[in-house]
Order: sequence, then C-alpha cells, then structure tokens
Amino acid sequence: VAVMGRTYPMNFIGRKSCEDSDDIGDGGDNHGVYGDEVHTYQLLRHFTTYFGFDAKCTVAVMGLHGISKMRPENSGHGNGPHPATWVKDASYKMTNDYFKGFEYEWTYEERDNDNKDYQKFGEQSQWYNGAYDEKRLVLLNVDIAMKWNYEEYVDDKGRIYCKVSDEANHHGGEDPRNVPECPRAYQTYNTVRDYAENYGLFLNDLEYCMIQMYTTGYRNGYDNSYFNYYGDGRATY
Repeated sequence: VAVMGRTYPMNFIGRKSCEDSDDIGDGGDNHGVYGDEVHTYQLLRHFTTYFGFDAKCTVAVMGLHGISKMRPENSGHGNGPHPATWVKDASYKMTNDYFKGFEYEWTYEERDNDNKDYQKFGEQSQWYNGAYDEKRLVLLNVDIAMKWNYEEYVDDKGRIYCKVSDEANHHGGEDPRNVPECPRAYQTYNTVRDYAENYGLFLNDLEYCMIQMYTTGYRNGYDNSYFNYYGDGRATY
C-alpha cells in the first residue's frame, strides 16, 4: 500500500472471517448491518452506535471503498457477471478518487441476480457509470447516501425513485426529466466535496478515524460494551 510517498507491503487486504463462517466469510454475530434500503441518517446512526463515529469519520472510512472490489458471488453486486470497483484503475494505493467519482454521471439499476452463482442474494440496487464492459464503475446505495439523502424516495426493498444525474438514464427506463432529484445529504455533502478537493485532508482524517476504530472498537448495540480489535483479530472486553 502506498500512502503519501511511503510504501507498505501487504499480501492481503480484507476483513477477517468470522469463526465458523461460510465460504465467503459470513457468520458470527449479527450486528444489524443495513441492506439496500439504508439512507443517510440510518447509515450515520449505525456508525455512531457501533463505533462512536461522527458524520465526518463515517464519510472518511467509506473512502476505503476506493481500494476495494465487489464480486457478484460474494455480495450480489458487481458489473454484470464481472467484479466491479468503485474507482477507475483501483489499486491498493489509497487515493481520494472515490470522492472525485461522485461528480460522474450515475445511473440507477436493479440487478435481478438470476445467475445460479449468486441468485441467493435476490434483487439488488446499485448505480453504474460507464459502458457495459469490464471497466464499468459501480456505487452502492450506501455510497450514494454520502451525498444524496433519498430517504423519501426508497421502498423497503431498496428501490430508489429519485435521480442524482440529469444526463443518465434512470429507474425503469423513465425519462430522467420526469424523475425527481434526490435531496442533498446535508450532514455529509460538504465533507464528500472537501475530500474530493483535498487529498491530504482526507488522509489525515482517515488516519484519525481508523485509529479511533481500532482503539475504541465497536459497541454491541446500545449497552456501551465495546469489543476492541488490535489488527490480528484478537478481541478483548
């Protein structure tokens, strides 16, 4: 991983699989991670509840999607049958390209996931930019929620009925001129813009928030009992 001119060798990046998990790492306790229906305030509440994060730290850690990849067989999200990335030329180098990407034209789509390898995930909502090929970029609803709050335009299955771009095609092929605009997410909108414009600010905030995550841990619900992790997967109480 290259950060601010320094290189740190890493052979694998990802979350440690839960004990007794299945082949894609699912298992362990259920900590109430939201599905496609999550909107801005639910996402902020989740990170506040489990990590003690404010809105800025929530946005900062979402920037980690910039070095990540989504695979249909693991999540039901992707670029057709192919894996997808959040940013162009994604690598293990942490950049602020994730935040710059919010200026692209994003088109909403619903994946039916009828392929036998990932039909267990059912229908999934996501957003894409680019032609249908292996270079197409994808954002999830939780990403869109960083800049637009579609709270009044989402149903219980995560289908969204507002647009974030005037140029892109939209829900069900409807003329985008007839689709309402998604409102701004006022608690996070400016932070997304600031990180897109200032790489150093993003890295500085991300460092602070990741240290907070690793030293504070996460709360098991609302009872204020924290589970602390120290990089190697060992938990202390």
